Amino acid sequence: MKKISTLLLLAFASMSFAQSFKITYGGKDVSGTEFTKYISAGDYNIIDFGLENKSNVDKLFKVARTVKSPAKLEDCSSITIWTSVLSYMTNHESIDTLPDSFPFEANSTLPKDSVSPGLLVNLNVCPVCVDHTIVYRIWDESNDKDFAEVTINYTCTNGIKEHDLGTISPAYPNPANGMIAIDYTLKNTPKNAKIIFYDRLGKMVKETPIANQQGTAKINISELCTGFYFYNFVVDGKTSNARKLIISGN
Repeated sequence: MKKISTLLLLAFASMSFAQSFKITYGGKDVSGTEFTKYISAGDYNIIDFGLENKSNVDKLFKVARTVKSPAKLEDCSSITIWTSVLSYMTNHESIDTLPDSFPFEANSTLPKDSVSPGLLVNLNVCPVCVDHTIVYRIWDESNDKDFAEVTINYTCTNGIKEHDLGTISPAYPNPANGMIAIDYTLKNTPKNAKIIFYDRLGKMVKETPIANQQGTAKINISELCTGFYFYNFVVDGKTSNARKLIISGN
């Protein structure tokens, strides 16, 4: 009887410490891991994590990020976090918790579609690049010991700066559902220039050639599905910073 009771206690203990959540990147489980994201001055760096509720219970989860090194963000930097259909610009302190909780159905994954991300984070880098180590965590609102987290080492490197190419405006309108325009003035007449659009998984979905040194690229994006996209200029082998484009429903 004592042996049976002990086994029951051990089973209960293992159930108590089972984690409900999983954080994925590129289809792989990255919960509890640490990896490097290379950045450069002035960059717009986006990482799009998937989330999974592995439990048989509906959850409300919360999100926080912790800047571990240096202790806080520089005033010129910012972190934006999207989850579900909401977006937040987080502050410059070491720890920031999003004010809302988000519903998460049992045995389900986020994103469910191309409109609502799982956990999409963006670090805007200052004109002078600084390395950062940042932890992103989600947890059960009713049990803060039931969590998953991932650590990103943002590491400065000598990437191509957008001003090396010239002046490039954000796409407008944004959100859009038919045509967009992008104004640009390149430093030199390009031999091989194009604007490349990527979906949230990094797959190229559209490419538009650019022939002139200066002008406005008018691009029909009506064939793209509703959701988040990113685009950049590629000019003679040099790549601009990525920018976000939201395509809304008609």
